[in-house]
Amino acid sequence: MNIDELLEKHDFNSIQKTTRITKENLQKLISKDFENLNKAQALGFLSILDREYGVVEDLREDWEEYFSNREENEKILLQTQPNSTYLTSMTKPKETNPQLVLAGIGLLVLIFVAFMAYDGDTKEVVVPPVPKVVDLNDTSDILDENHTAQNNNEANVTNANSENNTTMPQGELNATSSALKIVPMKKLWFGMVDVTTQAKSDQIIDKPFDINLTKPMVIVTSKATFSLQNQNSKKDYRDYKKHYFKIENGILSEITRDQFVLLGGPKKW
Repeated sequence: MNIDELLEKHDFNSIQKTTRITKENLQKLISKDFENLNKAQALGFLSILDREYGVVEDLREDWEEYFSNREENEKILLQTQPNSTYLTSMTKPKETNPQLVLAGIGLLVLIFVAFMAYDGDTKEVVVPPVPKVVDLNDTSDILDENHTAQNNNEANVTNANSENNTTMPQGELNATSSALKIVPMKKLWFGMVDVTTQAKSDQIIDKPFDINLTKPMVIVTSKATFSLQNQNSKKDYRDYKKHYFKIENGILSEITRDQFVLLGGPKKW
């Protein structure tokens, strides 16, 4: 049984009363909004639904796919970024008591003055100026310098991104402008169905893939991050949701799941 069949047999309010799941959490679960539910919480709600109505297959499969993708992305992030907390603790200088610094400077000045006063060969005692006291805990100068450098770097990155990330027009992209690519940010599964022959194919990619816009097709993606790009534009998809597209007359357009199924895409791959 899938969630659509469950909702056909039982309305939302009766499911909420039977399961005692709050309306807010039940709505998130039914709409597969796992981004706002933690893994254990979502699994608990699924177990309640299984107990009362039997296994809701598409909800459980989407739960497994979403959290598997998120855990894989988190592992990759940990492997590619250094442990900033550890490095900070290793490089952070030890704090110095400013009072001890001042006392040390004063003692050095007194010793120097006394030495010069008792030097018989010296006709004039020149007292060196007392050095300006610097609060070693005040890092504003360093922070300002680093902040300026950081702002310059961020400005350079922003300018580069603004040049390369032109937003794709909403909905459609004409094939005659340039070749269209689907570019995964990590790994991406997607399936394609030829609308004319109903031939299906699917694959997992981790590198840019050229999309053939000459045939009428429908496409579905997994819940992963990716972008659609051509020579002049780019559109990012970072919402961890399935996306559905159709290719017709050389134009790629985003469609709904119902439209995808109506054009020959399978309800379940």
